[in-house]
Amino acid sequence: MTFCKFGPKFKLYESTETRTKLWDKKDKCTGTVKIQGVYWSCVKPADVEEKVQEYKTKLKSQALIECQKHCERRGSNCIGELSITGGCGLKTDRDEALTMGQKMGCRKDCPGQSFAYCSLYDAAFRTEDADRISKQIPNCRCKIKR
Repeated sequence: MTFCKFGPKFKLYESTETRTKLWDKKDKCTGTVKIQGVYWSCVKPADVEEKVQEYKTKLKSQALIECQKHCERRGSNCIGELSITGGCGLKTDRDEALTMGQKMGCRKDCPGQSFAYCSLYDAAFRTEDADRISKQIPNCRCKIKR
């Protein structure tokens, strides 16, 4: 790794089916999108759980903004609703964080050697994995403002 910390980073996944429907109908708003968010850092073992919780909170908060912005771009009368149940789609716990830190390459000049990680979708510790994410439920729904 070349960083001691990464994120938050977001990527939106819109299915081909959704894009086709948007172009084929007058309602350019209604539909769904998947917002993947990733946040990680190399920390001390004692800080892993606190950092993962902090990252989950920040990812959800920022993902809501990303969802709203995306839906607003679809149309002036379009709003976005984010639905994220539970915690991180994938995360490290204190026990696996040190092993992952060694595997992912936490550098000696980082604050710690444990890999504190949280992502909204399980993409196997990668920021982008369209195949894995395509099998998961969308977390952002766009709809017409009533």
